[in-house]
Amino acid sequence: KIYGKVFGVVSAKGGAGTTTTAVNLATSIASMPATKVAVIDLGYPLGDAAALMDARPQFSVFDAFKVGSRLDTVLLESYITNKHGISLLAAPMEVEERALPDQDTFRETLKVVTETFTHAVVDVPSHLDLEYLHAFSKMCTQLLVVVTPELLSLWKTHRLLNYMNRWDIPGKLKLVVNKNDRSEEITTRQIQKMLDLKISWRLPFDYDSAIHAINHGKPLVRENNSSLATAFGTMAEELTGLTLPQKRKAGLLSGFMRKKQKASGPKSSLLEAVSDTSSEHSALF
Repeated sequence: KIYGKVFGVVSAKGGAGTTTTAVNLATSIASMPATKVAVIDLGYPLGDAAALMDARPQFSVFDAFKVGSRLDTVLLESYITNKHGISLLAAPMEVEERALPDQDTFRETLKVVTETFTHAVVDVPSHLDLEYLHAFSKMCTQLLVVVTPELLSLWKTHRLLNYMNRWDIPGKLKLVVNKNDRSEEITTRQIQKMLDLKISWRLPFDYDSAIHAINHGKPLVRENNSSLATAFGTMAEELTGLTLPQKRKAGLLSGFMRKKQKASGPKSSLLEAVSDTSSEHSALF
């Protein structure tokens, strides 16, 4: 049986950009021919993928976990939310106490994912139990370790990589430097020397483009043709061995439209949903 590829995205420190990386990598892959792509958000008690995709899922990955050995492709797809050409198996939308399933169930759920999709990108939270991270690393095709060029992120990543190097996962670890800026005090050479791992991809620092995409509820690679969007496309091509469809270069008109969108304010429906919820709560007091 042919199984799909699984790409994990993890960081040693929160705020490194794993969710942004996961969503935009998946969106890039989904634009390639003959692909069926999922994003699996393992974040708990809350994840961010649904917000970045402007999605309102009714079910979460924990609903799939609860089914256990009864889970199959048909049942899995009933828990999926489709948005932007991607199938999202979301993290819980409300804060509540959750417990990860036993490792057999965890592995079996991921196995069904590989039977259902050609590619799955898994957003792995920085606080995931190391035993589960170990189990996941055995199943994934590549494990992308995201780091930012600042000391605390590098220090924590160094410790995590030292631990993960004990595992028998040769060639799976790929280093991604996010928010890469040539003016940073810590150089590329210093990062590679400290972590003893070659940098596979650099994602340029582009705060404006990233925030604009989030506020409009669309993956960055769907919103613009920035250098950051291009970097995600390159990552997708090199990981999959597939080629992105040829895109038209942004002209003056597309640039004008992006400026107009920025001036008109956020378009994400989640902004209205949060406002409505806040109003409902206020009415109770």
